Amino acid sequence: MQLCTFKMLMKKCRLLTLVILILGYSCSDIVEEDISNEQLQILSPPENFISSTTSVEFNWTSIDGSDFYNLTVVTPNFENLISTVVDSNLTDTRFIGFFSPGVYQYSVNGFNSAYESQISFGFFTIDSSLNVNDEIIQLISPQNNLVSSESEQVFIWNQNQNINDYRFEIRQNNLGGPYEVSPIIIVDTTISQVLNEGVFYWGVQGQSGDLGATEFSFHVLTIDTTPPPEATLVHPIDNLSFSSDTILNFDWSSENDNLTETLDIIQIFFEIDSTTAIYSFEAEPNEIQINSDTLESTTYLWRVNRIDQANNSTLSSFHEFTKQE
Repeated sequence: MQLCTFKMLMKKCRLLTLVILILGYSCSDIVEEDISNEQLQILSPPENFISSTTSVEFNWTSIDGSDFYNLTVVTPNFENLISTVVDSNLTDTRFIGFFSPGVYQYSVNGFNSAYESQISFGFFTIDSSLNVNDEIIQLISPQNNLVSSESEQVFIWNQNQNINDYRFEIRQNNLGGPYEVSPIIIVDTTISQVLNEGVFYWGVQGQSGDLGATEFSFHVLTIDTTPPPEATLVHPIDNLSFSSDTILNFDWSSENDNLTETLDIIQIFFEIDSTTAIYSFEAEPNEIQINSDTLESTTYLWRVNRIDQANNSTLSSFHEFTKQE
């Protein structure tokens, strides 16, 4: 009897050991896809591409099972390497780079935690006779047509390797308007400025000595720090009482914000809780109707909240109304 029990115990131990061995395999060995025989296709630039500008767009097909891609750009080639210009791991299949005149070779392949794909290679040339006149400085922040209540703004744009310095300026109202900020020559790609209220065109031009200068790139920016004028409540009049089967007309008067568009929102509260609106309606024009049958018999407060495009807001005073039993 004891021998039988011992054999059963040993059998269970062997089964447990087998389970542990199976679970002990690395998750990556089980999950990761083998991409070692895969090779991506380069979509751009074309082989032996000659560029008349300093920017080159790289684009390639994706590989199923790849977590990221490595793009390496060297000059003049990998066998006679002088300099590595780009060595980046990317989750995207697109990259834009800026290069000085010269000959370049590049490679790109996919990776996951266990494998890497076959490597694809290509060559391109940046024409030594090029200029930067047709290039565009990419503006990053503030985004175009931003409306903000913040007077201080941080202006950021992309760096171009062939640019010596940048001319930064801000004009009022339009591209030909007076300067809000007179031209500043800087080598950095970011600058902070405190602005007044208004509509502004901020722009950057890259300057590169013998290679010329880029066109100005402009974004529109509106600074609005003033809350909208307060609404004047007209109807229901303050302390109005009414019975069931009544159509309530809510209307109010308000002046337009001179700088940005304004949205009027009517808010209705129970009198006992003026912090949590039970109804909230966007109203345009300044009028809205409510059937009193949708309301409980109690006392209410209502007001209008005016919000402009810069998220400045102004609350009106309250009016009270009561639905009788």
